[in-house]
Amino acid sequence: MILDTLDTYLLIKALHLIFVITWFAGLFYIPRLFVYHIEALDKPAAAQAYIVPQLQLMTRRLWNIITWPSAILATGFALWLLYLQPIFLTQGWMHLKLFFVVLYGYTTSNATKWCANSNAAKYAPATPPPSCAFGMKAPPSYYSPSSF
Repeated sequence: MILDTLDTYLLIKALHLIFVITWFAGLFYIPRLFVYHIEALDKPAAAQAYIVPQLQLMTRRLWNIITWPSAILATGFALWLLYLQPIFLTQGWMHLKLFFVVLYGYTTSNATKWCANSNAAKYAPATPPPSCAFGMKAPPSYYSPSSF
């Protein structure tokens, strides 16, 4: 049975919301893992030997298995919604929403470049540091070896 247009729209909208929520859940949990990583560096070497690799694995899995795929799927379903309802592109609230989406993409891209060109790569556990996950720049002293 083929779904009618309203059912299709509501299904795609629900999937878009689910993936936006999981995407942002990943974004909000990444900084907590970085805090755990920093705290683990204060522990004795024997404890670090098993805690740090586990946190790195958790961070990598969160970022690569939950956060990024959710971002891609949320974007794909959003484009599908715009295809189903192109009238939304003429409304002011959609212009504002798309402005913030583009702004988020721009700040994230700049933060990723900044993180790649700073000392953050030495200290971050295989993904961007907490401030970079949110598209913000932390002061260089945050990453200095003396802070560990």
